[in-house]
Amino acid sequence: MSGHKSTDGVYGAGTFTDVSFIAVQEDCSRVLKWIASITPGFAQDPTLLKDVDFHGADLPHIPGPLKPGILSAVLHALVGITAREICKLKGFDTGNISIDVDHAAL
Repeated sequence: MSGHKSTDGVYGAGTFTDVSFIAVQEDCSRVLKWIASITPGFAQDPTLLKDVDFHGADLPHIPGPLKPGILSAVLHALVGITAREICKLKGFDTGNISIDVDHAAL
């Protein structure tokens, strides 16, 4: 997350806000990589993270510093990656994972 610029402490200790606009899809990919990196044993195949396709509107449905729609889309992607790894162990490929960020936000 070294390329992501934010301002610390805006809403209190431990909080931050983005310095510039980030499209929802790009932010979902960034958060997915971060969560996968801090979760021990998750996504043994790093190419699985690249196979997730986040699509939908660039702007969030709920404006503001909180990102519930992005977190929801990322959690759906984590479930999809886990299911894909299970299917791979059983001998078949399910294809790419497609997450509609608008539907996930709702």
